[in-house]
Amino acid sequence: MRPEYIDRIKLLGSEGFWQTPLLDVGGGVWQYQKNQNYDMRDIVGRWGVDYICLDIEPGTGIDIVDDATEMVKVPSNNFGSIICTEMLEHCENPWKVVAQCMRVLKPGGVIFLSAPFVYPVHSPTDYWRFTDQGVRLLMKDFEKIEMKELGSVLANNHEIYFIGRKKDGKDNNPMP
Repeated sequence: MRPEYIDRIKLLGSEGFWQTPLLDVGGGVWQYQKNQNYDMRDIVGRWGVDYICLDIEPGTGIDIVDDATEMVKVPSNNFGSIICTEMLEHCENPWKVVAQCMRVLKPGGVIFLSAPFVYPVHSPTDYWRFTDQGVRLLMKDFEKIEMKELGSVLANNHEIYFIGRKKDGKDNNPMP
């Protein structure tokens, strides 16, 4: 996860933005997290937010082993927050992941999603790159709170993040 994402997640957490429990969709890269000197479970725990990690493969720090395109083990309207960073490019059907995130998120819940636009191929299951228009289309059913592009097209590290809220039928103030 980019340091900028971690910083943004921390800032929002210090402002009371994240709601419990928080589901990290595709967050099963714990060794990578440790190598990058961050631990999402510890970060969100500081704000009293319960952290649950879902990944397609079992491993250290994985709480739910499930396919993010189906999330059969996750009940609807169960999570107050979702983080889904740098994993959509590895899904054959990223729109199904976003639909499942919408299903499992509580009304008024918030999501932080990031996806690459210009980035080198980095695994055998690296299928997609996302423009800002593509991210807007994927996230069309969420109320947009913030969307930002990071990095540089020239340096092959250009990514987009989106922060949104699941509409609950109320007039929501986007930021706490």
